[in-house]
Amino acid sequence: MKLFSSSKSKKKKTTFEASLEYPEFLNFLLNKEKKEEFKQRAKTFVLFWKAYKRIVGYGIRYASDEIKKKRWREVYGILVGSIEKNFVFIKDAIPMVAGERAGVEYEDKQYVDMAEIDYQIYEKALKDEKNDFIVGWWHTHPGFGFFFSPVDSLTQLGYQTNNPDAIGLIFDHTQMNKNSLGIAALHLKNAQRGIPGGYEPLNLFFKPEKKELFRRIHTLIKDIQKNQTTLKKHLDYVEQNIRNKGIAKLQELYGVIPIPKKNSAQNPIWTVPEESYTWNTDEDEIEYVFPPFRDALEEKITEYEQTLNHLEESAQFSSYKEKKREFIQNVLDSLEKPKNLCIMILKDLSNKMKFINKWWDYLGTDERLLCNNAFKQISKYTKTLNEVELNAFAKLN
Repeated sequence: MKLFSSSKSKKKKTTFEASLEYPEFLNFLLNKEKKEEFKQRAKTFVLFWKAYKRIVGYGIRYASDEIKKKRWREVYGILVGSIEKNFVFIKDAIPMVAGERAGVEYEDKQYVDMAEIDYQIYEKALKDEKNDFIVGWWHTHPGFGFFFSPVDSLTQLGYQTNNPDAIGLIFDHTQMNKNSLGIAALHLKNAQRGIPGGYEPLNLFFKPEKKELFRRIHTLIKDIQKNQTTLKKHLDYVEQNIRNKGIAKLQELYGVIPIPKKNSAQNPIWTVPEESYTWNTDEDEIEYVFPPFRDALEEKITEYEQTLNHLEESAQFSSYKEKKREFIQNVLDSLEKPKNLCIMILKDLSNKMKFINKWWDYLGTDERLLCNNAFKQISKYTKTLNEVELNAFAKLN
């Protein structure tokens, strides 16, 4: 019996032949391939309905069959979710900005909004005891299909460098059909190699399943297209009538909120200056002054206080009581018009927001900032007005 056969007497077996003789060897090879593939793409990506509807909802406002092709615009946003074991759950998609026909340009305010969103996600995750964070980004390619442009690849690299499992989603409404939801997932093949390494498509799973998403999304698209004109009118009203006229008039005629001294010579009309979106390391050094209305009112209150002190010190108690009532009423009369105007503006804004809030999930950064800043400014004015009144009562009592 020969223990070894020479190479001449026995032909060398192929890997396939060896695997037939030793099934465990075939299993090893198959498992090896699976392991190598697993190392390269270890996660399963699941897109939730909330994220999908916000991508489509925002995208369809700027590019759809109802809009002329030459007016189509790309939009951009970020993805929020969590990584749990071998799954990347894409739970939410936050719209950020609308760009031009091909491409989206980011501005300071979008970066500030993104940083604020990132912080809000972190706070909410702590509160809800979840691990949600920004897991990638998304944008639309209306009529262009699914691919990464060089700029897209660079954007993806920014996400994927920090998170190897970061994902990039692309939505193209022209790709929607009975077999496709019009969305695709892409990923750089190797973040370490960067853009030269190329990109590849990823399998994307849906929750709930495709059939249910089809049913829901077509209903949503119809609703958004039906209400698009009204939504735009409401947003324009908030910008032009409430912010640029109402709140501006309030601060111009009855300004009570301190303003930077360098702007005090100008009409203190309320706006959202571009520098409010940039980092200002000298903010503590800015000197603030009262607007004309507040300045005049504070001077009056000081005069009233001095008069009352004099009457009290000279024991003119009858005159003191009479003047005290008169002065307090004068302050109330001075604050009556701004109070009424403030109430009217807030009521008007609240009425418009009832409709806008229905479509809040599909608003971009500028639109959200417009509404939020209007509420913040009117709330700040109301609070300051109440403080002026309370301080006046404290001084005159």
